[in-house]
Amino acid sequence: MDTALLVARAAGGDLDSFGQIYDASFNRVYDFAWRLLRDADAAGAVTRRVFEEVVPALPRISAQGDFASWLLLTAARDGIAHADATATKSGPRPLHEEAFGAFDVPDPCRLSDPALARGDHELACLVWDAATTLGARDYAALDLHVRQGLDAAALAPILGVPRGSAAATLDRLRRAADEAMQTYVLARRGGKDCEPLRRLLIETGFPPYADAVRTAVDAHAAACATCRNARVLPAPPSEVLKGFVPVQAPFVLKGDAWRALVTRWPSARAGTGASASVLMARSLESAPPPDAAGAPPLPPAADQRFGGSGGDGGPPGLGLFEDDARRNVLWFAGAAVGMLAVAFVVGGIAVGAFGIGGGGGGGAAATPTSTPSVVSTPLITPSPGVVIDTPTPAPTPSPAPSPTVAPPAPPTATPSPRPTLPPATPTRVGTATSTPGPPTPGGPPTPTPTPRP
Repeated sequence: MDTALLVARAAGGDLDSFGQIYDASFNRVYDFAWRLLRDADAAGAVTRRVFEEVVPALPRISAQGDFASWLLLTAARDGIAHADATATKSGPRPLHEEAFGAFDVPDPCRLSDPALARGDHELACLVWDAATTLGARDYAALDLHVRQGLDAAALAPILGVPRGSAAATLDRLRRAADEAMQTYVLARRGGKDCEPLRRLLIETGFPPYADAVRTAVDAHAAACATCRNARVLPAPPSEVLKGFVPVQAPFVLKGDAWRALVTRWPSARAGTGASASVLMARSLESAPPPDAAGAPPLPPAADQRFGGSGGDGGPPGLGLFEDDARRNVLWFAGAAVGMLAVAFVVGGIAVGAFGIGGGGGGGAAATPTSTPSVVSTPLITPSPGVVIDTPTPAPTPSPAPSPTVAPPAPPTATPSPRPTLPPATPTRVGTATSTPGPPTPGGPPTPTPTPRP
């Protein structure tokens, strides 16, 4: 999105728009401050102070319409003031971050395009070391111009000249800086090919790279062809400086600075219309410190974190977070009960469809089948022997198909017809043998059938 539109929205109180601006420009401001001061702590302090000044100045910046220039010029002003104060108290600024005992030292001389060095592997680091020898104001103006892209008119306050003469002043500054850095590189490489230059550097006490050393080396290079040729670098130092990769800000610094800004946001101070970022920052700041045993602190109560009706420091109307949580719990409980009800209904339908559990309601009516009745027909032998009741199954009636399922009629007891006796046949069981004897007078007895249901 357009930066000018985001600035206008942020000036109207939109914290999300300001968050997008903050995320896009924080590393840029930190990179400039670190290269100007070469101290992580000082660069972090300057960067935080710059963004603290941005919040109340947003309406004015939106009217001017140049947010990036405002940020960088403010960082240059604060950084130059910090560098001058440090030089006054403790002497010249250090050349390397290691002097501050930093644990993770960034690589300040890494090029985005190694082809800028034209195969000279030492050139990038030598140019960076030469840039650190420039004054704070000169380096700030050079960096803002070649690396940050600010024009001469915007740099007039840093150069200390009117806007009309800022372009000529900036051009002279750039040429002088290139010459000073070329002389420094020659001095660093001085003892390799020219013995008189090596003795000169020992006599002048190089390093440090003072004005007397630079004057002596320039005079020697004007008279020595070897040093004059060595002083010409494969690329102008300002072009090499332009290709340096930005130094990234630590994540912890960026997060801490953002939380501090959110608590100072106008809507947060007014107590109304606070967004989720404001509420989160408040909860982080209001959290109690860890106890003596090192255990993590307990989270504050809900009404204290979100300004509920029972809290004493939050704006009214922010207890909706508790209502949302309670509503979510009830919604999940109702969903679980509904799922259980659906499961019971589906289970009952399945039981009825597959006839599980026998005789239970809810399924299709079972087709009635007749149970075969067994009729025992005694066999009468004309002579003494063993009489065996042989079961004779009665025929099973087949029910007629019916398109509709109806409950079966209750069975009625119907007497079985009188069976017809087959002729008597002698039956042998085991080794027993039946012998026919004289007929019994009066004929064989007729058995009386027993009605069966």
